[in-house]
Amino acid sequence: MMNKRLKNRLWLVTCLALAIITTYTIYRYYCVHRIGDSDFYWHIMLGKNAISGLSADDSLVWSNSIYQTSYTNYSLLSDIILYKLSCIREDETFGALVYMLITAFITSFIVFASWGRNVIKKIGSSARSTITSISAILFSVWLLYMAKGNPRPHLMALACFVVSIGILESRKPNVSYLAIPLAVIWANLHGASMPLLIVMELLYLIVSLPIFRKLNVEVISYTKNEYVGRVLSAVLSLLAGLCNPVGIKIYTRLFHVSDNANILAIKEWSPATIRSSVGVVLLIIFFVIGALSPRKRSIAHVIPVIVAGTLMLLHVRFESWFFAALAIYILDAVGNRETNYTETANSPQIIVSVFSAAVALFCTVNMAINQIHSLRPLRYPSEAVINAIKDYAPKRMYADINTGAFFEYNGIPVIIDSRIDMYDKELLQDMNAIKGKVSVTDGTPDYTEAVLKKYNIDMVTLCRGDSMMLIGYMAQKQNWCIAYQDSAYVIFQKLQE
Repeated sequence: MMNKRLKNRLWLVTCLALAIITTYTIYRYYCVHRIGDSDFYWHIMLGKNAISGLSADDSLVWSNSIYQTSYTNYSLLSDIILYKLSCIREDETFGALVYMLITAFITSFIVFASWGRNVIKKIGSSARSTITSISAILFSVWLLYMAKGNPRPHLMALACFVVSIGILESRKPNVSYLAIPLAVIWANLHGASMPLLIVMELLYLIVSLPIFRKLNVEVISYTKNEYVGRVLSAVLSLLAGLCNPVGIKIYTRLFHVSDNANILAIKEWSPATIRSSVGVVLLIIFFVIGALSPRKRSIAHVIPVIVAGTLMLLHVRFESWFFAALAIYILDAVGNRETNYTETANSPQIIVSVFSAAVALFCTVNMAINQIHSLRPLRYPSEAVINAIKDYAPKRMYADINTGAFFEYNGIPVIIDSRIDMYDKELLQDMNAIKGKVSVTDGTPDYTEAVLKKYNIDMVTLCRGDSMMLIGYMAQKQNWCIAYQDSAYVIFQKLQE
């Protein structure tokens, strides 16, 4: 009894240690590189609106664009959480960091606790098993680190995705019904991705059909009652997903995205390529999986990898999901690999657990001792820039799409922010053309000047690191002058005609 209890404690301690280590590596990354995504600004503003009783359409007042449509918020609960966290300290980016660390810890702990148990147990059974197990654990930590993402609702959705894999792969009676409350939670955290749960449920049902038994692969075999229960669970999950503020729109969102040219023009919505970091990771992963996996795997175990991989190949923003799915696959493959190991807690297992706990403790203490400085990236305007803009009180200001939400957060309306799915295609084309991102040939000698006049822009705020070409262009314009500048930003004001 004592031996079993000790084993359970060692397993739990090791999983906690691995989750903390993964989270800490992500923390150190953002201490060095800082938060470079501005989308969380409009997410926290939407959360504030929701608490104040305002609708998503009320957020349109943040922008002074002439081209905009109604806005649908698919992540109300996540936005509220982000807003509450942003209020912890005066520096709102601290709340964003806390959000990322919380989601990273939850996701990594679920992964190691659900699929890492057998891997941890094999440490110390033999030299080969120990090396393989430790390699799988380290590689999984690295993959989960790669899945860090940005402070957006999709990190909560990633945690839901990981939980859904555990539910669907479980063979325990009635566990599949946990997908129903998960559907409700997921639909409110990130409704746009919640349909993925239904797709996963259907795929697991399909690969269990008798036709797949004719293939030279291992398949899931359900009893008649289990199959009926999982079908019922899928249907109820589909209905449960409707329990969200936007209702059936979470299922029609997919068609909206596929037809929206603005979204498809954004880098994170573009396909992953071999030339990207993702492509390099893929090459490494192919070798690792070949080395660590058993010769024969159930086709069901690769469903999450196939689903997440397909999404990533379509849109690179799903790379986090792919990395998490791979971590699960590797841990599950190594954990279920046939090998002889002792069931008792032995010295190597104790040493590994104690060492992991010691490293985790050191990381936690180090994080607490070190003062957390401001995490505002340099590309975000300083307070002096904000005050200068407010002093001049422009009627319509141009700012880069990626910084638009930051200005809106500080009470300065801009023409466009990163919620580009609610803007007209013509507007996005014009805003990109200003920076020379697209080539427009309509016979206009000076297209940038034409766009500035078209939208009655009387102030242009530019980041030196992102807009050097446009800064040079604006500096040569006689009807514009530099109203303010510092090492990071230049503000151009239109002269009175």
